[in-house]
Amino acid sequence: MRSKYNKVSQISYTFLPRKNGESKATASQGIEFLKHLWFLFKTIPEAGRFYKFCLVGGSGVIVNLGLLFIFVEYVRIGKDSAWAIAIVVSIMSNFLLNSIFTYSDKKTISNTENMQRIFYYYLLSFAVIILNFIIYKIGVTVGFHYMISALMGILFSTSLSFFVINRLFNINLNNKKNVFRLYIKN
Repeated sequence: MRSKYNKVSQISYTFLPRKNGESKATASQGIEFLKHLWFLFKTIPEAGRFYKFCLVGGSGVIVNLGLLFIFVEYVRIGKDSAWAIAIVVSIMSNFLLNSIFTYSDKKTISNTENMQRIFYYYLLSFAVIILNFIIYKIGVTVGFHYMISALMGILFSTSLSFFVINRLFNINLNNKKNVFRLYIKN
């Protein structure tokens, strides 16, 4: 609910089984509800940020697995090297899309700040990459297909990645003390 309030209280309500007839809700009411959700999604930056992050991450999965497949199957690069290239490219793709879509309300002021953000994005992503690679290697070692192993690593590291990257986009990089607060909850 979007409003100014002084006090919040809960009013309990129990839904009982319908005694007569059908629901009076219409398809147009459902469409209006979806339009309202979309409006909230667009006008409140925090609303749906995780979903936006996951959409961008989904595009990163396509970039990552697509490049991995192309490099292994057509270019004939070794699987580990292909995995590393695919990860680096998908991270840059995710950074650009997150900047434009997920964190559009967190614009950088200068090219220097943008370069700092890219640097820290890769640095913070490094821990996630290590976790991702460990899961990938375990999967390949125990006999999973390399594409399935890569996907398992991606899925496992999504929540950690959101937590870490969300912190990066919510600090002022010009304040050097904030860089150290990336790892410490304020």
